[in-house]
Amino acid sequence: MLGSAENSFCVGGSDIYLTKTDSSGNIQWNKLFGGTDHEFGYSVKQTTDGGFILTGTTLSYGAGNEDAYLIKTDANGDTLWCKTYGGVLRDYCYSVSQTTDGGYILTGYSENFGAGGNDYYLIKLNGNGTLQWSKTFGANSDERAYDVIQTVDGGYAVAGSTDGLGLEATSFYIIKTDINGNSGCQQGNAITSVGGCPFTIGTPAMTAVLGGTYSNPSTLISSGGSDSTFCLTVSGINDLYNNSILTYPNPFSSHLTLTGVSEKGIIDIFDMTGQNILRLSSSANQITIETKNFIPGLYLIRYSEGEKIINTRVLKM
Repeated sequence: MLGSAENSFCVGGSDIYLTKTDSSGNIQWNKLFGGTDHEFGYSVKQTTDGGFILTGTTLSYGAGNEDAYLIKTDANGDTLWCKTYGGVLRDYCYSVSQTTDGGYILTGYSENFGAGGNDYYLIKLNGNGTLQWSKTFGANSDERAYDVIQTVDGGYAVAGSTDGLGLEATSFYIIKTDINGNSGCQQGNAITSVGGCPFTIGTPAMTAVLGGTYSNPSTLISSGGSDSTFCLTVSGINDLYNNSILTYPNPFSSHLTLTGVSEKGIIDIFDMTGQNILRLSSSANQITIETKNFIPGLYLIRYSEGEKIINTRVLKM
């Protein structure tokens, strides 16, 4: 499991949080990766050597602003190498996969390269993270890629969204390339800067909980309801207490209601890039937020009350 953590056990503002569980969901180990600023983790895959490849975004390292952040670990989650990719503006990476030649393919979007605005950003690496090529796809609008797969012919299929190309609303946008990343569809070459980064690792004692219930520091419990994650360091079963918030409707459109909050709580809403787009104080145990100006996509709602933090993901249609 991969995500981001922001608490006293982090190296910086927020770090990438990687958890390995057994087949029953019992936590085997936790790792943190990051620097003195913010890192966000979006994709993790197991590699053919039994280790893991994970990607996200970093503000601590790279050429400037957010850069794509790639970390290779062994089977125990210990770092073998890590690299950054991008330019002086913002570059985001949401998906990574190992390719048939033992290398890696990454995708996301870039403000640095392409036709303007945000463009699809496709990066091909060898097995050591060395850049082989990078491409952009898009018009002078907003194109954002969220996933990539290698196809049976050795090429790649990239999926995401666009609000341009003559369309009146944000629409699904898929690009098919050959093995060298060529598609002929609003294509450009990206002059990607590759950087290294220190091996910054933490091993926090954390309990990850879905649905608001937890029992001890090595147990993961799914109790249904909203897709929520509550994390904190605990000393044992005597610390058991229940915390949850409910969000509805999910997916939402013009309004979103939260219940289970309190008058002492703070609500933060983050978009998929990690930007905090809204912060407000809860004034009762139920609050309704107007969301008609939110763009379609996935959002993270973070509810904090003292040392308690609950994260819930919701989808805007």
